[in-house]
Amino acid sequence: MLVGFRHHSLGMSTKIALDSTSMADRPRLFDFKGRLEREMDEMQEKNSLKRRGRFIHEDYLRTLFISEDLKERLRVECDYGQFGPFERKKLVNLEQMIRNKARKLYAILILLEESGRIRNLIERAFVTDDVIFTEPRKGFGAHCTRECLSHVDGLSDIANKFYETQWIFPPFLSADSHQHFPPTLFVFPFTSKPSAISGGSYGTVYEIEIAKGYLEFPKECPVREIHIHFHFTISSRSTTF
Repeated sequence: MLVGFRHHSLGMSTKIALDSTSMADRPRLFDFKGRLEREMDEMQEKNSLKRRGRFIHEDYLRTLFISEDLKERLRVECDYGQFGPFERKKLVNLEQMIRNKARKLYAILILLEESGRIRNLIERAFVTDDVIFTEPRKGFGAHCTRECLSHVDGLSDIANKFYETQWIFPPFLSADSHQHFPPTLFVFPFTSKPSAISGGSYGTVYEIEIAKGYLEFPKECPVREIHIHFHFTISSRSTTF
């Protein structure tokens, strides 16, 4: 898949609905997988994309992995045994590592129902988001390769599943270059339904709203909010979003 962007009129903001949780909602927080699935469904409902619309904004993980709920889940699923002072300290360290440096890794493992692996990955293999999610750039929106996963102890046996699942977190998009992504796996970080507005050199031009943080604005752009028009080509016969 080849994705490119161009810029036009002012006025449309980029938005993301952050989760706010009341005390009454706390019991549901232990079902992290269910909450991740619901977040993807909500994004797809907003953008109406049948094939490429289910995604999770990485900022959502900050609100999902609340400290006490995360520690309780880790205590149970990571088998800390006798819960003395030493084990309690290790549990706190693991919880902090996940929230600060391995949110995306842990979320993918949850969706794969492999979250019990997180303790060994962090405590023994020292695997965090920055270690494996290095392309197209470090940090927000980065993704990992199959080759990288095949060499990670604790992930090599689920490398293909992990690689495919990671795309629910869309990669960072650049407005100043063309990027290539797997056409059968890529999803769009859109928070509105695409609206066709005109034709272009590569096909139909659509107007959409992109989730905050997923597109780098040109340095010369003097405004915080812009409209973005995009065009795309898919290296297959299908043109369905």
